[in-house]
Amino acid sequence: MALLTQDGNDISALEGLHHAMKFPCVVVFRVIADASFKDALKLITAAIDEISENSVLPMTQPPVASRKGNYISYKIPVKVASKQDMDRIYEDLGELPFVRHVL
Repeated sequence: MALLTQDGNDISALEGLHHAMKFPCVVVFRVIADASFKDALKLITAAIDEISENSVLPMTQPPVASRKGNYISYKIPVKVASKQDMDRIYEDLGELPFVRHVL
């Protein structure tokens, strides 16, 4: 069965990358959120902490607003213990109502 993104793109070929990764490792999640939601970063961090406590590392780059200011992009480094944790972080962050994309 093909692994598809929400817009229907096939990303099955990327599955091989997970097998090459050595865990634990640091993964930088790029999270694009609604800029009008003021506590977004705090709630994103809390969602990650529920999966892997104290795994969020200090951000090395400031958040970036979209051209029109509707969205804000965060690059959040996380020490991920396993592929399962990484997948769960992608899924749980994607379910937050103010998050538009998780890359």
